[in-house]
Amino acid sequence: MHRAVDAGASCIFDTGNWIDGETSFNRYDLEVSGLANQVNVLAQRYPKVRIPTYAVTGDDHEGWYIKREGIDVGRFRSRASRC
Repeated sequence: MHRAVDAGASCIFDTGNWIDGETSFNRYDLEVSGLANQVNVLAQRYPKVRIPTYAVTGDDHEGWYIKREGIDVGRFRSRASRC
């Protein structure tokens, strides 16, 4: 992300896998489990940059929550940051 700033980019499109996701084959490999916990880790570790960053969700990690529970991880993250 910081390379984008150094290169003079006007924005960043982050195309996903911001969280580990959680499904049957990775459940025991996770640093933290549960969507709220994974989003909290994302908030703590995500690079802070001075240009707009746009989230583009995909079919993996975040998509598992969308498919299974109908939860949009990007919107969930936005709401969680306001609390």
